[in-house]
Amino acid sequence: MTENKRLFLTISKELASVNDVLKRMANVGKDGLSLDELFVLSDFCLHYFNTTAIIEKAEELAHEDAIALQQDASELLKPIECFLNIFPPTESDLCSIDVRSKLDIYDKEQALPYNEERERAQSLWKQLSLARRVFNATTPDEDDYEELDETVFNLEQQYIVSHTRVNDLYRIYREKQTHIAHLYYFDGNVLVMLVAQLGDIARSVVRDIDNLRKEGRV
Repeated sequence: MTENKRLFLTISKELASVNDVLKRMANVGKDGLSLDELFVLSDFCLHYFNTTAIIEKAEELAHEDAIALQQDASELLKPIECFLNIFPPTESDLCSIDVRSKLDIYDKEQALPYNEERERAQSLWKQLSLARRVFNATTPDEDDYEELDETVFNLEQQYIVSHTRVNDLYRIYREKQTHIAHLYYFDGNVLVMLVAQLGDIARSVVRDIDNLRKEGRV
């Protein structure tokens, strides 16, 4: 079974990272965690919230290599047991995480490059508009006609570059906003329930494949 089909092994690795964050939380409290560590918790919920899809994928993989699937399911039970051991001392912190103030600061920081470039583009547009008006009111026989023509051209090029950069920075900023959106609504209780459900699924896979092996069907 190829690496990209090792469903439970992938979940095991991500849950191990969740457990590392919980261990740190036990030492430093919820307020001592970085945003990156909090993303580990919320990303895990985001990736595996659809347990129905996980069950369907497991059934599909069972037809390809039931033994490997069973081994991976057994491996998943290890970080699940670890989670359940770590969880009690961290329950109060985990289930009361509120990161709105941190995220608001983070959001402003991520928006800064976009806002700065947008202001620069707006300033260039004003300069360009003024230069065009002056140039349009100037006749070719005037001394500063060519100089004004060059000024308009240069401002146009600067504005095009800045405007393109504004669009790029806005796209990047929106991507970051999308990434942090689910963290606003992170609920530690959902994480606990999810891990419990994954444990039920993994145990069911181990048990069902054991039965198939006893029947000689695997």
